[in-house]
This record gives sequence, C-alpha cells and structure tokens, in this order.
Amino acid sequence: MMARSEWAVRAVLHGCTVDDPYRWLESSNSPEVRQWLAAQRRVFAEHRAGWRLLPELQDRITHALDGGQWSPPKVRGGRLFVTHRAALADHPCLLVLDHGQVRVLVDVLALDSGGTTTLDRWEPSPEGHLVAVQTSRHGTERSNLVVMDVARGELVDGPINGLRYSPVAWLDETAFYYVRDTSVWLHRVGGPIADDRVVLAATTGTVLPDVRLYHGRWLVAEHSHGSGQCRDLWLADLAGQAPEAPMFREIHAGRDLDTDVLVGPDGSLYLRTTHRAPRRRLCVAEPTRPSVADWRELVAERPDATLERVTCAGPELVACWSRLGISELTAHDPASGALLRRIRLPGEGRVIKATMEREGDRLHFSYSEVARPPSVLTYDPVCGQVRPGLGGLREPRERVHWYRSAVTAPDGADVPVTMLSAAPLHGGPRPTILHAYGAYGHTRDFGYSATVLAWLQSGGRYVVAHVRGGGEYGAHWHRAGTRRGKLTAVADLVAVGAWLHESGYATPEQTCLSGGSAGGVLVLAVAVRRPELWGAVIAVAPLADMVRYERFGLGRLWTKEFGTATDPQDFSALLEFSPYHQAQMRKGARYPAVLLCGFDGDTRTGPEHARKMCAALQWSNAGERPVLLRYEAGVGHSTRATSREIELAAEVHAFAAAWTGLTGPEIDDRRREEVNAVDDKDILLAAEDLPTTPAEQATASKDGNDGGEADGSSDFI
Repeated sequence: MMARSEWAVRAVLHGCTVDDPYRWLESSNSPEVRQWLAAQRRVFAEHRAGWRLLPELQDRITHALDGGQWSPPKVRGGRLFVTHRAALADHPCLLVLDHGQVRVLVDVLALDSGGTTTLDRWEPSPEGHLVAVQTSRHGTERSNLVVMDVARGELVDGPINGLRYSPVAWLDETAFYYVRDTSVWLHRVGGPIADDRVVLAATTGTVLPDVRLYHGRWLVAEHSHGSGQCRDLWLADLAGQAPEAPMFREIHAGRDLDTDVLVGPDGSLYLRTTHRAPRRRLCVAEPTRPSVADWRELVAERPDATLERVTCAGPELVACWSRLGISELTAHDPASGALLRRIRLPGEGRVIKATMEREGDRLHFSYSEVARPPSVLTYDPVCGQVRPGLGGLREPRERVHWYRSAVTAPDGADVPVTMLSAAPLHGGPRPTILHAYGAYGHTRDFGYSATVLAWLQSGGRYVVAHVRGGGEYGAHWHRAGTRRGKLTAVADLVAVGAWLHESGYATPEQTCLSGGSAGGVLVLAVAVRRPELWGAVIAVAPLADMVRYERFGLGRLWTKEFGTATDPQDFSALLEFSPYHQAQMRKGARYPAVLLCGFDGDTRTGPEHARKMCAALQWSNAGERPVLLRYEAGVGHSTRATSREIELAAEVHAFAAAWTGLTGPEIDDRRREEVNAVDDKDILLAAEDLPTTPAEQATASKDGNDGGEADGSSDFI
C-alpha cells in the first residue's frame, strides 16, 4: 500500500502551509489507487463478515419495501402519465393511461438489464402527444434527453446529451425550453440540436438555472446561487414575442433573497419569498410590474412554521408548511389571502412538496409517515377534503413513538431534537443513531424510511439533531450555519450528543453519528474533534477535503454555503472546519469505528473525498476500532436500483449495530404489538414535555403521559 510520504503535496495558501499527503488518491484510474481500493475492499469484507445483525436488517428493510409505489399523476390532453415501481422492482416504469388502457412508455430495465440506468426526469407536452424523458447510467446523473411519441411509443427526437435533471418547459407540441451548460435553451422538436437557441445565458459557471412556463405565456427563468437560498429571477411575457428571443423583466437579481414564482390562472404573480420573512411569506404582484417594490403581502410569515410551497387548486391557493419536518396544508383565498381551511392529512407526516401536481381543480401529492409507506393523495377543493389516489391509502407498518426536545448550544441557542423509538423510552440507555445534515437550508423531513424503521424494529433509537445550517427555523437558522459559521453546526451537534449521554438515553459507546453528503462532512468534522463522544461514525458520500472541494463534483456551485478557498478569511474557516486536514493534525487520536461510503459515479460531492478521508483517518488513528471504506462502482450520489439501495442500507446499519452493541429487539414482534396496542392516552407525551432522563421518563409513564406519534424521513441513511 502506498506510503503516506511518497507522493505528499505541500502548498502555501494565503501564507499558510497546507499538507495534502493523499492527493494521489484523487485519481481513481491510476494503478496505485486501484490497488489501494482493492485492499480497502478486502478489509471491508473481513469486517462485514462479522456483523451478526446484517441478515436481520436486510430482511426487515426488504420487507418494508415490499409494496409498490406510485407517483402523483400528470394529466395532459386527456392522457394520464404516472410512474409505478412494482414491489421490490429495481426501478419504476413510466406508464400512460390512454382511452382506458395502461401502457408502459419507459422501462429502464428493458434498456439496461444490469439495473445501472435510472429514469431521472420526465415531462409530457401540453396536449399529451409527446413526452420528454431523461435517463442516465452508472449514477453519474448526466442525463440524455429524448422525446417520445406517446401514441406510437417511438422516439421522435434526441438525444440531447449531458443534462442534469434539466427542467423541460413545453411551449407547445413543437418546442420546449430546457437547461444545458448553465444556460436556458429553446429546442424545436425534430430540429438539429445545433440550431437550439440560448434565451438566457449565465455569466458565471457557479449558478444553477431553472425555467418554467405558465399558461403557455409567462416564462419564468431563475439562477440559483449554490446553496439554493439565493436566486435571481426574471419573467417574460411571450404574447406577441418570438419565443427564441423573449424580453425578460427582472423580478430581483443580485439580492440575498430566495423566491419562488407561480403565475395563477387569474394571471396574478404569486411569490413565496424570504423578503422580510426568514420563514417565508406569500406576496402577490402584477406580471407587468414584478419588481420587489410592487409586491403586496398576501399570506403573512408564520412564527411556528416555514412556508415550503404554494400551488393552485381550483379557486384556492394551497400552502404547504413545515414544522420541524412535519407537513401542514392550508387553503387560502387568492384575492385576500384569507385562510379558508386547514386541510386535514391522515396523520403527522411528510408531504413531498416536489410532487404536488395540479389536475384541473384537483391537487395530487405524495404523503408518508415514518411507518406509513408513501401514498398518493388527492385534494378536492369542492369538498375541501383529501382522499386516497392511485394505490389507495397505505396503512402504517409499525407503531413508532416520537419525542421532541431542545438542547442549549454553547452560544445559548436552542437546538431542536427529535427522538424516534419503536417502544416507549423505558429501560435506560439504548444503541442510538444520531443523524444530522445542517446545510443548504434543508429541513430534515419526517416521511417513510425503511432503513430507520428497520433500525427501530431491531431495538435501536434514532435521533435527529436539527442543527444550524438547516432550514428548520427559516433563513436565519440556515445562514447561522453557513460559510464561516460552519463550526456553529459542529458545536450544535456536539451539544446534542453530550445531552443524550448526560440524560441517560445512550452512552458514548452506544452512539453512532450518521450523515450523508453535506451531513457527512459535518459528522466527520465532529468526530475528529470529539472522538470520545461516539462509538461509531457513518459518512455516506461525504465532503471531506474542504480546501479543494471546489475542484470536485459540483463543489464550484457551493461557495455560498461553504465559502471559497480563494478568499483568505473563507480559507481560514474552511481549513479549521475541514475534517481531512484536522485529522492530520491529530496523529495518535483514538477514533470511534468509522465507515465511509464512496460511489465511483458520484458527480456531486465526488468519491475523492471518501478515499482521502479514509487514508487520513487510518494514518492518524491510534485506537483499536477500524476505519473502513465501503466503495461501490456503477452507482452515484442519488437514485440507484432498489436491490443495491437495500444492500447499502443494511450494511451501513449492520456496521452501526456491531459497534454500538445493538443485538436485536428487547421484545419480540408479538410483544411489541401488545405494547403498541395500548390506548393512546396511556402512552402519549407532548413533544415539549420530554423528560430529561429515563428515570423521569418512567415517572411520566406512571402518570399516563409517556409517548408520541410516528415520524421519520426517507432522506435518512
């Protein structure tokens, strides 16, 4: 195995000497790296063979995914388009319901029997005669777009190569707008790609464009700056204009604002915005006067919830709110913003805001809870109720209790904490996964998670630390954990871990830190600073080398979130935060067991991070617990075959079980059913009343006030 010093690189940045001894691991195709990876795979396989709970976890996760899953339908020109994944199928199929008959339009397994091709995005044309379909291979998320004739099931256009989940905004049945190379283009169906016209060009390569078209007339274009919490927006009226050269009016640009735009059926411009509202409010304006100075508040910011999305349903505006990852829906009058009704959902769970699809006056969306698999629901404003849609309303698979508390951070801020358990919190400390993300203003939602459910069923507890950098309390909460404030999120997570141990819910040896992507760099930064607080650490597709992260994957787009090494002050903060560099400064530390997961096709964070971090930790670790790399080829950062998702999830959680002492459920499944059958009034505990210790928890139980209801998240690893 390559010695640390043979290819060491030393650089001076802003007057500071920076060592990079494992830069040679950035080149995945070199013989030395292939040899190193082969050795890491052998070590991983040796440890994997000893994880006793692996078969049980794999069975539980498989069982939790044994039902099919539908997407909310899109109805165009009398045809209904929908995706459906059959029970335990590796990928969903794109279906069309046409004149009472269901046909398969796209089956990626028919295109690639190896299961490495994924259906990334699809959009039918306004009349439903055509559908634009994007697929990619090996997890690269670099899609090829083709256009299919729906009636014949044949390709009529494309491919347009090298897209990344591009929006497709159909102008009519002959043309559409899309995004390629950070610019918005117009494409004529059947025409040469070389003739495509740029309608909005990016002046920098560090923005993510988007484009939407409303009512065949109003074209909305945006540039998102890295973190998704700062956007520039423009609006064009295509009436009387050539679609190749729309005249855009600026909504806002160059301002630290996050705004979504919706043009309603009445022609009003609705704006969900952080302008003077960190948790977002809804404003309205005339499309001919879209600038911020002409906005009028329609629905005010709420102090207790974040406004996540607004859409139309018949004569109503429907708002989706989040309260620490639990969704609420409300209906409002589009003229006055007055609350018409609170839309009742089946329980406390997650509305996937990205799936809210309008069909005439009705609204379709996906809904799930931690123990209730996703269901498609339909809201009908005529009756004001939500009803089951395709596939019906699925029932919960398990009783899961949730508890809420808050932990005081070193600077005095209250950090929210959510704890999940399959049984009331009796019996003292238990093996616990402590999960955190804390980036991009994303809130950790609580929807269905087969992996979390399997961990809980096996007797573990699951805790989510809603640290700063996330969006739980709006834009201010996010900004407090960005750029030079990233160590604030580190302090938040350390405080939550210490609270778990001091309160008796878990010992340090029973606690496994878990995070993925931007959450992966957070848990690694915490682990290298306070290794004594954890028994194990899981980092899936993490960032790690924060001095060079801009050179890998999509890192160049994230400088608003993390900062840039070209700025002296940002560089200083990045170096202090960077777990790869901090590990090198701690030679001789005794680390917890660490599992890093890297994916060869990852074009977001890049697999270089996992490789370099693994080498740095193995060199610096003086403890007896291992540092392991689970490295996978043919997959990337996001969607993969269901069978490979099950394998990854089972191995990750079997590692956590092995190093936190989880041996299986304390009570068998029949006994758990008896416990969960107790009347709610005997086991429910208000979130804000969570006792601080298991002893106090037992006292609360005697008073008949002890548990909570289900929550969880499909985002959890």
